[in-house]
Amino acid sequence: MSLLNGWLIYSKDHYNINTPFARRFLDSGNNSKSSIKLIFKDELYYGIESKSLCLKYRNKNVSELPDFVINRTIDPLLSRHLEAMGIKVFNSSQIAEICNDKGRTYLEVSKLDIPMVDTLFADKDSLVKSGLIFDYPVVVKTTGGRGGKEVMLASSDV
Repeated sequence: MSLLNGWLIYSKDHYNINTPFARRFLDSGNNSKSSIKLIFKDELYYGIESKSLCLKYRNKNVSELPDFVINRTIDPLLSRHLEAMGIKVFNSSQIAEICNDKGRTYLEVSKLDIPMVDTLFADKDSLVKSGLIFDYPVVVKTTGGRGGKEVMLASSDV
């Protein structure tokens, strides 16, 4: 069996915040069966050149594609591009598109028989102007917030 070569893709900012977690991927993934290389998205470019999908890292064409990618960025287009190049991506572009948007996540979960909190999707300006009455307290969260950020508890309309 040949060695599987993989990439762990992070933005530099998120890698600096999540280094211990990322190191676990690298430590466990570099073994007798696989090799994982840390790739910074900030230095990765992808697109179409001469009617073909292309991938560049540190301004050079990638000559040997990885067998798999663990994509820790919030970039479903990057995942979709890598998949189109025949690379297995974790999490898939479909999962990234759904799970990195709380609204889409709720829409998918609503199809299942799983209890969940009542949820309204609205932009802030429309919500303020609508005069909609809530039973307080309510949780207010942006659809793109991650890591417990951008979550607020409102106990009144004041």
